[in-house]
Amino acid sequence: MLGDNETATHLGMTEPVTASPASEGEDHGGYVIAIEMPEGREPPRPVDVRVRLDTMPVRRVAVLRFRGAIDAARVARMQRRLLGATARAGLPTEGPTSFAAYDAPSTVPLLRRNEVWVELV
Repeated sequence: MLGDNETATHLGMTEPVTASPASEGEDHGGYVIAIEMPEGREPPRPVDVRVRLDTMPVRRVAVLRFRGAIDAARVARMQRRLLGATARAGLPTEGPTSFAAYDAPSTVPLLRRNEVWVELV
């Protein structure tokens, strides 16, 4: 399957897709969805004008990986677990937590790789 971008490039699910609460004043709804690309790798230009490419500064995050089906309650439980672990480790955090998924929704739940992230100060 080819991507809906200028070069018809398909991005495999090797880069995480994250969801974070939208900031105040953003007009698109409750979450910002992003494909996190490693430094130095350029994403293809989107065709859809509603899709925006932004460059984010390099950051350090604490990560809790988990497998299985996802729903809001489970993600919230994992986020609380991550924040508890960072507090116990004495790692100061900043901002909201994010949820990251690496597999297509059609992947068998037991095989899905998921993570919750929080930025470290």
